[in-house]
Amino acid sequence: MVVSKSARNERSERKKATPVVKLALVDKNRPAKMQRPGGRTESVRKAVAVATLDLLGEGKLDFTVLDVVERSGVGRRTIHRRWPNRLALLREAFAEHNNALKVEFTDDFHRDLFQVAVALRDFLNNPHEIATTRVLVSTDDVDFRREAEGAYEEKATAPIIERIKMAQAAGEISSEVDAQIITLMFTSSIFARSFAVRNPLDDFELHALVSATMRMCRP
Repeated sequence: MVVSKSARNERSERKKATPVVKLALVDKNRPAKMQRPGGRTESVRKAVAVATLDLLGEGKLDFTVLDVVERSGVGRRTIHRRWPNRLALLREAFAEHNNALKVEFTDDFHRDLFQVAVALRDFLNNPHEIATTRVLVSTDDVDFRREAEGAYEEKATAPIIERIKMAQAAGEISSEVDAQIITLMFTSSIFARSFAVRNPLDDFELHALVSATMRMCRP
C-alpha cells in the first residue's frame, strides 16, 4: 500500500503531539517503554525496578535475572552489568518502591497526621509492599535487611518525627513528648493491622488513632 506524503506528515504530527505519560508505581496499565527525565539510563533503571516489583507483587519471590530481562525488555548484558545478582535487583526495587510514599506537609498538624496515616496504610497494603515485606522477613542477608529497613525509615518514619518536632517548635504540642516514641506508637498500630491481622484500619479508625495521638501530645 502506498502512503501519501501528506498522510505520513499527519501521522508524524500526531506522534509528536502524543503526551508522555508519567507513571505511578502501582499503575497496571503502563506501557512497556517509559520516558523519564534523565534520559535512557533513568528509563532503564525504572523499567528494571518496576519489572522486579511486578514479579514480587505476583508472588514470584524466587524470580531470576532472566525473568526481569523478559519483563522489563532491558538487555541481559545491561542488567548483568548494572545489577550483577538478584540481591542488587531487590535493592533497586526497594528503593523505587519506597519513593512511592510521599506526603506534603501543611501548617495543620492534625490534618498532616491523618494524611500520613492514610498514605502509610495504603502504601503498606499494595501488592508490591506486601511482597517486599515477605522478602525482607525471609532473607538471611543481614546487610540487606539493614539497608531495606534504613531506606524505609528515611521515607516513612523520619518525616513523621520531623513533623512532630515542627509542631513542638510551633507550640502546638508539648515540648516534652518524645517524637520517636510517638512515631513508633503511631505507626505500629497501622503496621499491626496491616500485617499481623491483615485487616487494615479504615478512615474512621485512622481518625480515632490521630485523635488519640493528639491527646497524648497535648501541652
